[in-house]
Amino acid sequence: MMPDSGAWHVWLDAHRSFAFDGRSGHLNLLKEARAGSGVGYWYAYRRIGSRTIKRYAGRSSELTTARLEEIAESLNQSVVTEPAASHPLVEQPRMSLPAPSEQLLAAKLQLPRLHSTLIDRTRLLVLLEEGRERVLTVIWGPAGFGKTTLVRQWLHAEPHATTESNEQGRTGQPPVAWVALDTGDNDPIRFWRYVITACWSFGAEVGATALLQLQLPPGPTFDPSPLDPALTTFLNALTATTSRRLLVLDDYHLITAPRIHETLTFFLDHLPTGLHVVIMTRHEPPLPLARLRARGDLNEVSLADLRFTLEETETFLEQNGTVLPAHAIMLQLEAQLGGWAAGLRLLALTLRGSATPTAVAAKLATFAGSQRPILQYFVAEVLSAQPAPLQDFLLRTSVLTRLSGPLCAAVTGVHNGAQLLTEVEQANLFLERLDDTGKWYRYHALFAEAMQAEARHRLGEECIRRLSDTASRWYETHGLLAEAVEAALQAEDMLRTAELIEQISVTPYLTLGAVYIHAASEFHTLRRWLEQIPPSEFERRPSLPFNYALALLFASFIDQARTPLAVLTRIEALLDQAEAGFLPVANRAKLGQIYAFRALLLRQRGDMQNAMAAGQLALAHLPDDDVAWRSIGLDAVGMGTMADGIFATAEAAFRQAHALCERIGNRWWTRTNYALLSYVLLERGQLRQADMQFRRMLAEAREEADQDDIARAQLCLALIAYEWNDLDTARQLASEALDLGEFLDDVDVWGRAAITVACIEHTQGQTALALHRLASLLTRLEIGVTPLYAHIAREVQRHRARTQLAVNDYAAVQRWIAERGHNSTSVARLAWEREERVIARLHIAQGTTDAALQILLPMLALAQETGRSRCVIEIRLLIALAQVECGQHREACIELRNLLSSAVEEGYQRLFLDEGATLRELLHSVYVAEREPGLREYMERILIVIGSEHALADGVGSSMPSPLIEPLSTHERRVLRLLAAGHSNPEIARELVVSVNTIRTHVQNIYRKLGVHNRVAASEAARRLELLRSGA
Repeated sequence: MMPDSGAWHVWLDAHRSFAFDGRSGHLNLLKEARAGSGVGYWYAYRRIGSRTIKRYAGRSSELTTARLEEIAESLNQSVVTEPAASHPLVEQPRMSLPAPSEQLLAAKLQLPRLHSTLIDRTRLLVLLEEGRERVLTVIWGPAGFGKTTLVRQWLHAEPHATTESNEQGRTGQPPVAWVALDTGDNDPIRFWRYVITACWSFGAEVGATALLQLQLPPGPTFDPSPLDPALTTFLNALTATTSRRLLVLDDYHLITAPRIHETLTFFLDHLPTGLHVVIMTRHEPPLPLARLRARGDLNEVSLADLRFTLEETETFLEQNGTVLPAHAIMLQLEAQLGGWAAGLRLLALTLRGSATPTAVAAKLATFAGSQRPILQYFVAEVLSAQPAPLQDFLLRTSVLTRLSGPLCAAVTGVHNGAQLLTEVEQANLFLERLDDTGKWYRYHALFAEAMQAEARHRLGEECIRRLSDTASRWYETHGLLAEAVEAALQAEDMLRTAELIEQISVTPYLTLGAVYIHAASEFHTLRRWLEQIPPSEFERRPSLPFNYALALLFASFIDQARTPLAVLTRIEALLDQAEAGFLPVANRAKLGQIYAFRALLLRQRGDMQNAMAAGQLALAHLPDDDVAWRSIGLDAVGMGTMADGIFATAEAAFRQAHALCERIGNRWWTRTNYALLSYVLLERGQLRQADMQFRRMLAEAREEADQDDIARAQLCLALIAYEWNDLDTARQLASEALDLGEFLDDVDVWGRAAITVACIEHTQGQTALALHRLASLLTRLEIGVTPLYAHIAREVQRHRARTQLAVNDYAAVQRWIAERGHNSTSVARLAWEREERVIARLHIAQGTTDAALQILLPMLALAQETGRSRCVIEIRLLIALAQVECGQHREACIELRNLLSSAVEEGYQRLFLDEGATLRELLHSVYVAEREPGLREYMERILIVIGSEHALADGVGSSMPSPLIEPLSTHERRVLRLLAAGHSNPEIARELVVSVNTIRTHVQNIYRKLGVHNRVAASEAARRLELLRSGA
C-alpha cells in the first residue's frame, strides 16, 4: 500500500497503530480518541535509551509521508542519541506493525551460508523432493551429520525465493521461511513470533494480525493465552493462498516446552494447502508422528540416510585436497567414522599437508574408538596447529554464543578482535557468519563444545566465569540486558544477575511486561532466570518476588487455560514477600501494584468483596501514570460495586478503566472493559443498547479468534434473547457458550450457560429435564475450591427453587429457604435480593402477602435509588400480584399498566411470561381497558404466549379469551370458518378455488396468530374470540 493514496487513508481510519521507517529513522504511531468526540488523533513515539518521546502527528487525513518524515526529523533534533550497539535485528516492514518490545535476531531467520566444498547427495535430495507434497519432513540424526547443510543444499539445488529475491522481483518460485532455533526459544510466544516473522517471506501481510495479537500485554482478567487465537489468525492468513511455500525449523531438539509441541501439533493438523514444514532435530520430536505416518503425511530422513557412503566419503576427501589412502584403510575409516559428516570435515583439516597415501595412512592409524575421542583428537590437532595468540582467542571466545569484533575484543583483551574473527573464518575453523555484513558470527556447536572443554582444562573454571562476567558487562553497556543476564548466569554471579533483572524490571514498560521481556508473554524467560536466584536475594530485593509472581502467572497463561491452584498459592506467597519488602521503605507505587495484583487474583477466585477492597487500596497508592495497574484496580472496584447493585459507581469505574485501556492501545483490555460496561446496561434494563454492544463485541472477538470473549458475548446475548422470548436463538447461543466454556474450563461461563439452558428447558415444558440439569450442575460445582464455584452453586440453588415454585413444589422451596440461612454478609447484594424475590413469590403463592411486601417495598426503594430499571420493573410486578391477593385489584391494574408502559420500549417479555398463569387474569383486565395501540399490542403478545405455555403445561386448551398476536386477513378468516365447520384442507381448497398448499400456508398462519397447534384448539379459540360470526 502506498502512503498518501486514498487506500492509505482508508486503512488509517480502520486501524489504531503502525510503524514507519523513513529517511530520518523509525516511528511507532498510535491513534488516540479524544474524550467525548470519538475522533481519533495520531501520536508518534520513539524510545531512546530509557526515554520515550511523544509527538502529535495529526488526523488520518493529515498523515502523509512528508508529515511522518518531518516528525522523525524533529525527534532527531530533540535528543542526542548514543551510538547503538551493532546487533543484527529484524527490521519491521514499512507501514506495518508496531515495533515489538523485544526485537528478533535477523540472523536466526536467514538461510545458512553454503560451504564451498559440497558433494553431490542426489539420493537425499530426491528423498526431500518426493516428500514436498506431504505435511511434514523430519530429518533427525546426531550432531554433525549434515542435517542443516543437506536442507540448505536442497534449497540451493531447487531455486526458492527468499525475502531478498522477492524484493528483487524474482517471482514464481516457492518462498522459504527459515528459523534457526535455540534454547531461548522455549518461550511459546517467542517461538511463534520467530515463525510468523519468518513467514513474512511469503508476503508482507502474512501473519501481521497474528503478530499484533502476540505483541500486546495480557489482559486484566485471567483470560486464556493469546497464543491460540493468534495461531488461528495466522493459519487463516496462510490459507488465503494455496501456492507452494516451505517452513524450515532447524535444531528443533532444543525445544523442550510441551506447550510448543502442543501448538505445533495444532499447526500441523491444520496446515494450509501448499505449505510444507521441514524439521531438523537430533532426536525424534514429541509430535504425533505415528498419526502423520499412518495418514501418509510424514516424510522421514533418518540417521541411516544421513550417513556418508564410502563413495561420498572418498568424493568429499578428494574435493578437500586429500590424497586417498588404500581401499582397505578407507573401509576402516568408514567403519570408524560411521558416515559422520563433521568428522570428515575435521579429518580433512587434519590431513592437510599429507601429500602421499603413506602419510595419510600414518595419521589415520592413530584413530580408534567412538566419535568423542576422534573429536577430541581432531580438535587437538586443529587447535595446536594455530599460532598461540589465535589459540588463546579461540579458547576465550568459546564461552560466547554469538561473536562480534567489539565483544571479542572486550572478552579477550585484544584490540583487533574483528581482524582475528576474519582470520578464524578464513582458516575455515568452524566459524559461521550470521549476517551478510560480517559483524556477527558463531562457532559450530561441536567445535564450540570442544573448545569450551579445552578452555576449562587450560584456563580453569574461575577464568571461564571471569570471561562470562566480562561479556555480561559488555552486553549491559550496549543495552543488551537479556544477553547480559544470560552471561551473568553463566558466570554464576547471582548477585549481578539479580541486579540486572531488577534493572530490567524498573524500566517504564514493565507495567505487565518489560522492554526486554516481551510484553505479551516472554515471562517464561523471566521465570527461568528468577528460578535460579537464591532466596536471600528475594528478601533483599522485593521487586524480584513481585516479578517472579508476574512471571508465574502469565507464563501459566501460555501453558494452560487456567492457572493451577498450587501456582496461585505460590503467587500469593510471593506477593506477601514483596509487600513485606516494600512496606518499610514506603514504596507506594510498588505497593499499589501488589494490591492491584491481589485484586486480580481475588477477582478470578470470585471473591468480589475482597477484590474490591484490594482494588480501592491499589488506587489509593498507584500514581496516575501507572495506567495498566490502575485499570486493574478500577475493574475490581467496578465489579464489586456492580455485584452490590451500585451501578453508577460501577459504570464510572469501568469507564475510567476503559479510557486507560484505550490509552495503552490494547484492544483486548479495552474489549474486556467494554463488555463490563455492556453488562451494566443489561443489569440496568437497557436491553437494546446492551444487545447492540454485545453483538459488536462478538464480531470483534470472532475476527480475532478470542474464544473467551466469544463465549461471554454469546452468554449475554442468550440472556437478552431469552428476555425477548426468542427461545431458539437463546438456546443456540447458550449451548454454544456452554460448549466453549467447557473447552476453556471457565466455570463462570459454563456454569451460567448451563443455568440459562435449564431456564429455557423449563420454559419449553421440559421441567423434569431442567431440574435434572440443575441437580447435576450443583453436584459438579460443590467440589469446587474457590468462592466463584460457591457463588454459581448458590445461583443454581435459586434457579432450582424458582423452577420448583413454578410447579407448586412448595415443600422443596421451603427446604431451600431453611438451608439458605439468613446471613447476607457473605453474599453480594444483587444475589441476595434475587433470592429474596423468590421467597416473596412463595409468600404470594401461599397468600401471606404482608410478608412478601415486607421484602419487596424496601427493595424497591433501593433499586429506584440506584437506577436498576429491570429490577424495579420486576419488583413492581410482584407488588401488583401481591395487591391482587390482598383484594386491591384496581391498584394492581394501575401498577401493572404503569410498569408495562415502562417495559414496552425495551421489549421485555419473559419478565412477565415467567410469572405464568398467576399474571394472566390481571394482565387481561388491563388489556381490556387499554386504548393505546402500541401498549395494547404489547399486552396481546404477552397474553397469547402465556395462554399457549399454560396450555402446554396443562396439556389442555386455554379457557380464557386471548387477543390475537396480529389480525387475521380476509382469506384467513374464510379458511378459519370452513376449518371450524369441519372441512378438510382439500375441501377448503376446492371451495375457495386455490391449491392445497395455499390452504396449508393459511392454516399455519392461523395457528400462529391464535397461539394454538391444532384444528380443535383453533376452532375453540375462534369461538371464544367471536371470529366465526359474519363480519368478524
